[in-house]
Amino acid sequence: MRLALVAAIWAILVGGVHGYLHLRTDARPAPDARFERAEAAGRYELEVTASFSWRAEDAAPDPFALKAATSAAPPLAFKLDGQDLPVWSQPLEAGQPVRTAPLPGVKTGIVEFLVRAAPPPDEAQRRHALRLRLLRDGEALDERTFWTEPGLGLTATFAVRVDPAQGPWRAEGHEHDGH
Repeated sequence: MRLALVAAIWAILVGGVHGYLHLRTDARPAPDARFERAEAAGRYELEVTASFSWRAEDAAPDPFALKAATSAAPPLAFKLDGQDLPVWSQPLEAGQPVRTAPLPGVKTGIVEFLVRAAPPPDEAQRRHALRLRLLRDGEALDERTFWTEPGLGLTATFAVRVDPAQGPWRAEGHEHDGH
């Protein structure tokens, strides 16, 4: 009798778990169903303000690089939603904002930028700031300031919601209070 009761309980438990997993699998969307985002209207640019200066003619190859490089790495590298953006080649002056070329492929919804910054080796013992502003038709949508630690480069993400009805960013209520 006990053996039959144990077998019945096991059958109910295993059957319940199997049924749950089967129903849950059937409720999932097809794996090839994808969410397509629309192309965002307007001209999008990043405005970059760095606390370090960089010029291509002053840059030297990284002495600690694993492979011998024929030229110095650019001070900034960007990705937009996982896609590489054109290599940065403009000179940077500390505290002077510069704009990127118009950004291709900005979609509505949340867009994410990956930024890598490499301050010059002669300024490596200082902390550096990098301020990014996403502009749509010259108006700021959002901004963020990132800081490096002394001797280290910067790798950070900058996520922004791009909404067709979104107006320009305003300093009120922003985490930095406009500073």
